[in-house]
Amino acid sequence: MDWSRQIARRFGTELQVIRNPNKTYLEMVRRRGKFPSAQFRQCTSDLKRGPVQKFIRQLPHRVLINCMGMRAQESAQRARQEPWSRDDGLSKAGRAVYNWLPIFHETTDEVLSWHWRNGVPLHPVYVPEYHRDGTEGGYLRRRSCRVCIFASDHDLRQIYVHDREAFDEVSNLEAETGFTMKPGRSLIQIVSASDPAQQDVNQLGLFPSPP
Repeated sequence: MDWSRQIARRFGTELQVIRNPNKTYLEMVRRRGKFPSAQFRQCTSDLKRGPVQKFIRQLPHRVLINCMGMRAQESAQRARQEPWSRDDGLSKAGRAVYNWLPIFHETTDEVLSWHWRNGVPLHPVYVPEYHRDGTEGGYLRRRSCRVCIFASDHDLRQIYVHDREAFDEVSNLEAETGFTMKPGRSLIQIVSASDPAQQDVNQLGLFPSPP
């Protein structure tokens, strides 16, 4: 949040932090006894989209634009989205809400070039080659939640090394619930498979995948 506030101040705007007041991600998984999946993405609906929609409904403006950073290049599912659309669920008499994806058609290289040309820093978690300001130590090419259900095995191994606190929280939750975040493999198994020297850390066994 500190980094986000710095970027907001750079553009002369205020950062509003929106949360679900009733649960965090870890609490949601613990209550359900399993993790979200590609089919059932409660993390998005309950912790992102729902709270943001509630915030929008409370705003007094007659015209609102919900600006998001999804890009078609990121996945086939995202490529099917419309870069500009009216949100009929949030629009009502006297208020119109539109969803806008301003970088929808841009490639990763084009996004990075914009940052370099305009001197807008990237989050330090991104790999060093994405930066042009001497930033070192980054480890991800794509940033989502700290430990995302869509993270690749490579990214999970990087998170294990560079963000161990977040990795351990989710790994411990796997052991607690008896279900894995990734189908058929625990996080510890994924990390262990990457390095034969680390095979001895795999003590959790193979948990069943969520139905």
